[in-house]
Amino acid sequence: MYASFSTLDFKGGIFIAEMLFKSNILALVGDKKNTKYPPNKVIIWDDFANKVVLELAFKSPVLGLKLRKDIIVIATETNVFVYTLNGYSLIDVITTYNNPNGIVAVNCSKDAKVLACPHTKEGFVRIQNYGTLSCYV
Repeated sequence: MYASFSTLDFKGGIFIAEMLFKSNILALVGDKKNTKYPPNKVIIWDDFANKVVLELAFKSPVLGLKLRKDIIVIATETNVFVYTLNGYSLIDVITTYNNPNGIVAVNCSKDAKVLACPHTKEGFVRIQNYGTLSCYV
C-alpha cells in the first residue's frame, strides 16, 4: 500500500526533477512552455508541507541539478552554483567551459563534499573538494 501524495501543477511541463534521497524535498525546473515556472528557475518543493519552500532564479536556463543533504548544485551553460541546503546561502560560483548538457556530479558521502564539473578549458574536468578547500584539474 502506498501513502498519499500531493501534487504541484506544473502547467507546461517539467524539465528536471531531483529528489533529496528518500525525503519529502524535491527540486524542480520547468520547461520552455511553462510560464509560472520557467527553465531559469529552481523550485524547492516540500511534499510533506505541500508547498514551495524556495524559488531560485538565474539569468540563463538551468540545465543540471544535484541535491545532497547539505548542498544544492545548479548548472547553467557556463556556471555551476553551489548553495547550502540549510538556509540556501550561495557558497560558490564556478565558471565552466560551455556546458549545454548541464553536466555536474556530487558525491553522497557525509564525510566529504566533492563536486565534479567541466573546467574552463575544453576537455578538462574540475574536481572541487569543499572539505579540504582544494581543487584539482
